Amino acid sequence: MRVQLSGIAELAFPTPPPFDSVISFSIVRGNFDSLVAYALYSVSVSEANPNAVQVVTINASDYNIPLLPSNELVYTLYLFCIADATRIGIESFNAVAYSD
Repeated sequence: MRVQLSGIAELAFPTPPPFDSVISFSIVRGNFDSLVAYALYSVSVSEANPNAVQVVTINASDYNIPLLPSNELVYTLYLFCIADATRIGIESFNAVAYSD
């Protein structure tokens, strides 16, 4: 099995974030009994733009996933930021699974 993942989030900072602020995504496959960290992606705010509102996106793939006895595949997306930020709007996380 293979899975295509995509996500987007919009964050607002009370003031323009510090030059070296980092926004990170982490995608985890599995339930709470057997979590498998899948991906970690970070973007420096200075690379994105210095404005008080940031829109960040991620696109990822997961390959060679074993078929589970439950036929249930769970992914969770976590969003971290080292500066104070509020999630304000656009927010979505999607996964599409394919198998032969």
